[in-house]
Amino acid sequence: MIKLIRITTVPLSLQKLITGQLPYMRSKGFEPIMVSADGPEAVIVQQEQESTLHIVPMTRKVTPLQDLKSLWAFYKLCKKHKPQIIHSHTPKAGIVGMLGEASRCTYSITHSSRPAIDGGFRYKT
Repeated sequence: MIKLIRITTVPLSLQKLITGQLPYMRSKGFEPIMVSADGPEAVIVQQEQESTLHIVPMTRKVTPLQDLKSLWAFYKLCKKHKPQIIHSHTPKAGIVGMLGEASRCTYSITHSSRPAIDGGFRYKT
């Protein structure tokens, strides 16, 4: 089986951005693994996506010390599971996913940028 990690900053993004994709990928021979910080949607997203959620503490804000801890936790997770594909979906998860796995020579590392769940990008002025 090809191991695939889908990583977002919060479980709500896993619930809304990739609805139904992981059960489909499992049916096509992939072993999907979800990664995000903990949140109120953590239990339900595991049921909906029929996949295990691994908790890596992440914040949406720029928090250098916490970001290094997130990077280290994700690196250890990748070392344990040895994924062939990593697909990140949110800015912080993209940074953690790209840097945390770059040194391990994964076959494919992908990042998808999408508008915010409410239908538009959020800019602060």
